[in-house]
Amino acid sequence: MSRVTTVLFILVICVLLLAACSTAAETEVEDATAEAAVNEVTFTAVEYSFEGPESISAGWTRLRLDNQGERSHDLIPVKLGEGKTVDDVMAALELEGPPEWATIYGQVTAESGQSASYLVDLAPGNYVLLSFGDSEDGPPDAAQGMIHTLTVTEGESEVTEADLPLADASVDLVDYSFVVDGDIETGEQLLYVRNTGTEMHELSIVRLKEGTSFADIQAMLESGEEYEGEPPFEDVGFMLLSPGISTYVPMDFEKPGTYVLTCFIPSVQHEGMPHYELGMIQEITVQ
Repeated sequence: MSRVTTVLFILVICVLLLAACSTAAETEVEDATAEAAVNEVTFTAVEYSFEGPESISAGWTRLRLDNQGERSHDLIPVKLGEGKTVDDVMAALELEGPPEWATIYGQVTAESGQSASYLVDLAPGNYVLLSFGDSEDGPPDAAQGMIHTLTVTEGESEVTEADLPLADASVDLVDYSFVVDGDIETGEQLLYVRNTGTEMHELSIVRLKEGTSFADIQAMLESGEEYEGEPPFEDVGFMLLSPGISTYVPMDFEKPGTYVLTCFIPSVQHEGMPHYELGMIQEITVQ
């Protein structure tokens, strides 16, 4: 499977998934009404480290990743449970299941020389920022030391609903389906994505190429076999969220056509069954 169709499970080294969220030189969450109140923080990625602040205030924050390295890198904020440390994170990389104490606050990916951003409501606490990079390039970035500690401090957020951007559509990740509200149209769309379920979920979006049907994708997943040659779809975007986390993320629906939303996360409540087998796969049409 491609990067978007191979599961990225944070802190589980055997199931990395990455997403190329944009092919543009700059992918940003832009909304004039939000500029004054929303925090904006930039982290610069190189091989294999982040440069950026060690402490920021809680609340709605635009996280920007500026990739000045030569490879693809990610920015994945993970809030640690009480008493957990970076050493615990490194130990968890070798486990075969997700640690209950890790809360995933979304992610963003930028290719070499590019930048990308998204908007997320950060709670106070201790975080680590991780990158996994392109698994085809060798060991995950985090295994090579690409981990940055971040403290999110208490603070009086001045952000109101009026300060937040107006999304083109919303996508709720529930147990076990997608609930899409609004029409997703051709071009760059700002999606409000939130996990309202009880398990970690992902939103993986692909556009089906001409001659490929939704039934073809379902059959391919059921067979468990990899496709031969060029994939029958194009990656559009990806978002991974723990329960209760909300984000605003831009995604480029470059062409009209049939798109498929999928969650590949294994269910902790159903003996590791992938969420798409429980019904978390959906076809949508973009005009």
